[in-house]
Amino acid sequence: MEKKVGLLKLGGINVKIVEDDVTCELADCIVVPEFNNCASYGGVGGACVRRGLRKGMEAYDKRAQQQPFAFGDTFLTESGRDNLFLGHVVTVGAPAEEQFEAVFKSVYNIIGDCNQRPYATICRIAIPELGTGIIGNLTQEQSARAIIGAVDAFSRVCGATIVDEVVLCVYKASTAPAEKVLADGSFRDCKFEVGQKIFDPMDWLHGMGLEFSKA
Repeated sequence: MEKKVGLLKLGGINVKIVEDDVTCELADCIVVPEFNNCASYGGVGGACVRRGLRKGMEAYDKRAQQQPFAFGDTFLTESGRDNLFLGHVVTVGAPAEEQFEAVFKSVYNIIGDCNQRPYATICRIAIPELGTGIIGNLTQEQSARAIIGAVDAFSRVCGATIVDEVVLCVYKASTAPAEKVLADGSFRDCKFEVGQKIFDPMDWLHGMGLEFSKA
């Protein structure tokens, strides 16, 4: 069950931090981190498939394989479920020196995509902690700064928007780093940073299902 732990209004957009699986959020658009040349079926992408949203994942996969995206690009698709869209953001696999910028740009762009969607109203966007996954380079604080910073920048540049709430979903981790960023305002006018998360090979093995038992 969702637990609200942080809330701040930036222009006309409410930013909320919750402890939740992003695919379980009651949102109009779920953000999915993707590779630039194919869909990412692990993590959020895999959860989308398990929840019956394969149509949206396959639409991105087909498009990306035909013409690869650049990091920071976005692609909005239907999900396969009525009144729910998938906001594919190209952040997975970005190098450490580019990932913060890719997350910032993609969040900014997906809000714009949702705001301009014809014939459908997308008011609530749910976003996972982008760039913090197994092969991600961002710490939780860096991810929160990039995501919330992008929301702040969009609200200041664009003013009134159809999108009125962005929910940052923290899954199986502490919400304290994101709460800190929300409270201290370090997301404002944030500069692009080099990713500082330390790669853990054991996490990678576990995520790939390749962990070995000790003798």
